Amino acid sequence: MHTMKYLFIFFIYLLLLIQNCFAQDGANSNIKTLAKKIIENVITADKEKALLVTDRKMYNAGETVYFKAFLVDSIHNYLRATPKKLYVDYVDERDSAVAQLLLNNANLQTSGRFILPDSLHEGFYWMRAYNKEMLSDNINNITVIPFYVFGAKRSFKHSDVQTQTQDANNKIVLKFYFTILFYEL
Repeated sequence: MHTMKYLFIFFIYLLLLIQNCFAQDGANSNIKTLAKKIIENVITADKEKALLVTDRKMYNAGETVYFKAFLVDSIHNYLRATPKKLYVDYVDERDSAVAQLLLNNANLQTSGRFILPDSLHEGFYWMRAYNKEMLSDNINNITVIPFYVFGAKRSFKHSDVQTQTQDANNKIVLKFYFTILFYEL
């Protein structure tokens, strides 16, 4: 009778073990399926995004805004030479385009400049970099950078003040540079 009891417990244990093994295969296949879907989503989401760098953040009306734009891979941040066309524009507070440039991204010739009109109103403007695919597929990859333009009546001037300090042996020279903004009304 004892052997029957032990044999019955052994069979129950064996059934539970086999069931657990099959459950592990099911869990592994679910994990594999989930991992496969995540990798597929990452690969399909691998689009380009635009980057934009300007020389300053504040300008007078009539000055030139210099910039460099890039298209990079959204996953690895590698430079991309495709698609060929890269658009850069700047807009006012009503999102109306003031000026637009078309850059040759295929040859990585993506530096440019905008000459701000003398009649430009004072306020914030936004420079954008994008391509045609970003407009139709994913506008989140468009780069938008704000900059401020001082109008014709108000302007700012850069004035560099330099201070030098030398030690007793004239070996160490410390230079301090200050930028002072002057506003004219």
